[in-house]
Amino acid sequence: PLEPAPSGMMLTLEKSLSLAGEGIEYNILHETGTGDWDAGNTGGYIFTIVGTKDETAAHDCTSKRELESTGGCTIWDDADIGEIKEVKIYNSGDNYWCFLSLSVNGLDFGGKCVDDYLTETLSVAGEGVEYNIIHETGTEKWDAGSTGGYMFTIVGSNGETSPHDCTASRALGSTGTCTIWDDADIGEILAGEGIEYNILHETGTGDWDAGNTGGYIFTIVGTKGETAAHDCTSKRELESTGGCTIWDDADIGEIKEVKIYNSGDNYWCFLSLSVNGLDFGGKCVDDYLTETLSVAGEGVEYNIIHETGTEKWDAGSTGGYMFTIVGSNGETSPHDCTASRALGSTGTCTIWDDADIGEIKEVKIYNSGDNYWCFSSLTVNDLAFEGGCSDDYTTEVFQ
Repeated sequence: PLEPAPSGMMLTLEKSLSLAGEGIEYNILHETGTGDWDAGNTGGYIFTIVGTKDETAAHDCTSKRELESTGGCTIWDDADIGEIKEVKIYNSGDNYWCFLSLSVNGLDFGGKCVDDYLTETLSVAGEGVEYNIIHETGTEKWDAGSTGGYMFTIVGSNGETSPHDCTASRALGSTGTCTIWDDADIGEILAGEGIEYNILHETGTGDWDAGNTGGYIFTIVGTKGETAAHDCTSKRELESTGGCTIWDDADIGEIKEVKIYNSGDNYWCFLSLSVNGLDFGGKCVDDYLTETLSVAGEGVEYNIIHETGTEKWDAGSTGGYMFTIVGSNGETSPHDCTASRALGSTGTCTIWDDADIGEIKEVKIYNSGDNYWCFSSLTVNDLAFEGGCSDDYTTEVFQ
């Protein structure tokens, strides 16, 4: 049998256990972020509570720090630090940690990311002017961002704030929020000033039609001038409707055209696009190229309806098929008829042209790419034309 421990050892153990809870109590709560790298270790994050008079010793806040988890710890310290003002967190290891929120004794310190072997200092939230930021992350493969590391500066009519890290969820398709405070008197926030342009678009149905959330630079052209170039950040998944709002100070007069520059290598096709309710039709914007669209509805209107075949190779691209309407007096210019051409689908487009071609007689279709397309029926302004196929880089005539 084991011998009983000496009485002195028992007294020492009791004394050691009783030390927990002595001094001033600090209850720390935190919510770990949702990003792939946000989770931290259970321990190794050294907290120092700073007050108006002094600061505590450094304490390891051992707690749960799994993704999206709420954790907490309680530390005690003898120092009389006065009113709590700041928290210093030292990451003593190589495990980066991001939290969306942190409080000490009910005082809010906001969110932050603490990098390996670095110290971050957080101030009590709520001092200065409050800015509530809400954002919705895109749904495309590469749209997700980190929980932290995005420094927001709010610009106003009198000045601007200091940069603040807006720590928030940036998982795919998520809505993230953060609140920052700043002492600067910046006046009125400038976002939304100038003339407002509401852009709506419908992405096509073809395999390659989807675009990125951003990287498509819009310039609105009018009778007097044009706007600056603006990135229209929006949803561009297949068959989705997306939109953005841009503001610009230029007095451009009446809207006439839209120029879209694809600043990356992500081809995008849309079936329809409007600016402030004006219809600009559909188009495809290729990598690193600019497309110019005119306001739809000027000239003679041609409504085209086609039904794509159901055989394995019948489907075509959304764009790239140049239609020329031939009449008894002449013919139109070639127009890209941007429409759905999925297997078995019915696609429609409307083109306008100034030419007086007389009575419609034929339709010429030039396939400007390498995407063979077959359709079982085709009508132009309710006139029926024979079905057929449009081969790569070839012009076909349909009567």
